[in-house]
Formats: sequence, structure tokens, C-alpha cells
Amino acid sequence: GVGLVTAWAQAQPDGGRREFKGSDVLVGWQMPKRFLSEPKRRKLSNDATEETTRDGEKLVLQRYCHVFKQGELTSLLAEVAGEEKVHVRVRREYMNAGNCCLEFETTSATGRAAAAVTATGTSSQSTSSSSAMPAAVDTDEEGG
Repeated sequence: GVGLVTAWAQAQPDGGRREFKGSDVLVGWQMPKRFLSEPKRRKLSNDATEETTRDGEKLVLQRYCHVFKQGELTSLLAEVAGEEKVHVRVRREYMNAGNCCLEFETTSATGRAAAAVTATGTSSQSTSSSSAMPAAVDTDEEGG
């Protein structure tokens, strides 16, 4: 199978909307009030911390995000491939509009399904079979 993982990059383009000081950050998220009932809106306002603010008709909450450095997604993929005993080939790792992007494919002589990797580092499989095949991650020299 093939996969594409995208995640916010710590290094953002000049003039971008965000600037990340570290890898683990809090990022504002605007919740329109129309999605909250009055009791929930009051509770959120009462539970507000210094990181939660009101902005006109929106409630701005802080969410935790891990932002990635170049090469970090490949390392994470290698770790998951090792745990899942899946052979993975990185097709291409690149930056796009402030995101780290990783294209990869999985291959297996046993027909095992692709491991799907999320930015949080979890994996899932659409099917499962036992395999003693060792995990490996190859990088595509041309894809860079």
C-alpha cells in the first residue's frame, strides 16, 4: 500500500501566519459560538484559563500540537514499521506550505496490509497476519 503523511512543520515560511518556538506548542483554535449550547458556553467561559480568550463571536481555545522537524516523520515511520514488522520504502520527504510531507509505500511477501501512520505516532492496519519478516525502511535516492 501507499501513504502520505502531512504535519505542521516547526520551520514555517517567511510571512506565514504562525511561528513555532519549539516542537510542542499550544495553538489557538476558534470555536464559533453557534456550535455551543448556552450551558456549555458558560461552562467553558467559567473554566477559562489565561490561555482561553473570547474574541467577538468566537471562543478561542488552546490546543496542544507537536510540530515536526525535517526528517522526524521518516524516523517515526521507521519506528512504527519496526514495531509492525512491515517493510517500508520512503518515496519522498518534502516541505509544502509550512508542512512536513512524507510519501511512502509498504511491501510484504506475505501480503500484509499497509500500516497507516498518523502524526501522533499511532498505527492501524486494515488486515492482519502474523509475519516474521523483519522491518526495514528504505529511502528513495531520487525522491530526496
